[in-house]
Amino acid sequence: MALDLESIVQGSQGGRRRDRPASQLAFKPGERPHDLQREKAVLCGIFLSSDAFIEIQNIIKQDDFYLPAHKDMFTGMVALSTKNVPIDINTLQSWLQDHGKLESIGGPAYLSEILNTPATSSHAIEYARILSDLSSRRRVAEALDQQEPAKGHEDLPARARH
Repeated sequence: MALDLESIVQGSQGGRRRDRPASQLAFKPGERPHDLQREKAVLCGIFLSSDAFIEIQNIIKQDDFYLPAHKDMFTGMVALSTKNVPIDINTLQSWLQDHGKLESIGGPAYLSEILNTPATSSHAIEYARILSDLSSRRRVAEALDQQEPAKGHEDLPARARH
């Protein structure tokens, strides 16, 4: 069975996805699979529950986020957690400031936007699974993009051409 990049990127399963409305599946040509709303909900869910964060860390890593600002926030949350520092808007803002990332993520206003994203800790765990799936699709699409186009028979050893 040949790999169909469009099917991989769009996540078609018989033309439908169970976990997302079709309107959220469409990506512009050349755009990689992602869901920024769910990324925000995962980050907000981490603010809401340290228990959820433990499970989320088992599902996704920073590179599973599409938006660089979200990667930076998640990295900060992991760093704070590793030092047993409670994760809240103030500690994350300080961490981002100390690491020169606060302005690049959109400043305190964007952190507040994340905190005000409708989310629950249990949904954040499920959304983390979806982000992991989307990240896998991006990696497959990137790998397919990096493959050289199929070459003609002239590249085959002489004995294989006959």
